[in-house]
Amino acid sequence: MLCESGEAAYIHEPFCPNRSPGWLTEPLPYWYMYLSPANGDVYETVIERVLQLRYPVARSLVASRRPQDLARQVPEIAHSLSYKTRRLRALLKDPFALFSTEWLADRFSVLPVVMIRRPVAFVSSIKRLNWGFDYEQNWLAQPLLMRDHLGGHAERFSGYVGETDLVGEGIVMWNALYDFVAKLRERRPEFAYVVYEDLAADPLAGFESLYARTGLRWDSRTRARIASFSDHANPKDVSARRRRVIKRDSQAASQTWRQRLTPPEIERVTRETAAVAALFYD
Repeated sequence: MLCESGEAAYIHEPFCPNRSPGWLTEPLPYWYMYLSPANGDVYETVIERVLQLRYPVARSLVASRRPQDLARQVPEIAHSLSYKTRRLRALLKDPFALFSTEWLADRFSVLPVVMIRRPVAFVSSIKRLNWGFDYEQNWLAQPLLMRDHLGGHAERFSGYVGETDLVGEGIVMWNALYDFVAKLRERRPEFAYVVYEDLAADPLAGFESLYARTGLRWDSRTRARIASFSDHANPKDVSARRRRVIKRDSQAASQTWRQRLTPPEIERVTRETAAVAALFYD
């Protein structure tokens, strides 16, 4: 939605290890890779290329091994050429860059927009999409991340290695992610922080404010486009296999967790995330 004015170039999750070949010439080794002054120099050049909208065309095509790689890359290559020609600003949509937020801001002067989402909604998505997470191979394997940000959660990560309790894993992940966000908000109040439920309840006012905050043009066309994507006439939910369909009734969509989780699961999530959730929700 922040690209609807035509001034920003949408780049989808370059930090995702599964999106290679793609914008990054080599995939990052971990989900939620933590880049900082202690280790970021190795990745500066490739990420600078992304922010400059320079798609590694030749290298990515050579590295393609599957038809689905090409199916993803051809549109990305075409878009990158259009982005460069139009001299757009890069907009990276990437939850997996969260722990690298400060490094990206300090090294490249990006403006982070950090989304805050209710724990029951987050966990319901984990359950619905069957997204298990290997803490041992991704977070516990990053000594700098554990030292700087997640050390207090290490025991809970270890307890879920190899488990299949998706609700429990989602609780552990939400607590870790948003404990980090709460501390980030204290350290870096100049970043933009947006509560998903507030944005869903009043998308036009919310996005008008975000457009002003990010220096993007807000006009009648942009307003109409955003209204069309969040209108009450849109479906409130879609099947998991169509999750990239983004036209939704935004107010209703923010409440889909009520159908996705059972009452005992809702009670469990609410109880086990209460301490961190209180930092964002009354």
